[in-house]
Amino acid sequence: MISYDFHLSLAYWLGFVSRSIERALEERLAPHGVGLQEVKILACLAMCEELSQSELGAMIGIEPSTLVRALDRMEKCGWVRRHPSARDRRKKLIRATEQAKPIWKKIVQEGEKIEQQATAGISKPELKQLQETIRQLVRNLDGSADSRSAEECDPEQSKPERR
Repeated sequence: MISYDFHLSLAYWLGFVSRSIERALEERLAPHGVGLQEVKILACLAMCEELSQSELGAMIGIEPSTLVRALDRMEKCGWVRRHPSARDRRKKLIRATEQAKPIWKKIVQEGEKIEQQATAGISKPELKQLQETIRQLVRNLDGSADSRSAEECDPEQSKPERR
């Protein structure tokens, strides 16, 4: 029989928290017709403003065909627009539209409520330390990333140059 003490594993707990937050967000946004993929896509576009389809897929970790279907749905809703890159017409760039603002506002509101629930009883200094620690974890693992990461589009840093 195989065994491992997952309760001592940082990866286990980070994954558990992530899945719990995603589940809560899905439940709160389902009545508004928004799924987790749409949330992740809009979040990446809010951080980076404009991304190629391949960058976006790599950032959120979904297959190209799954991303295309999600973008098709979002385009029909008027939330995103795809257009060819001025530098490489084979490359499609994705950008959120003005029509996405109301649903993005709802996503942010629900996300903030979930974050408040998740962080109840944790002091501001502890939360700041947790954020710094998580950023360090990302930086430590960034060498294994083969594409643009959320760290590169960090709103606290300057926006990356458009591609």
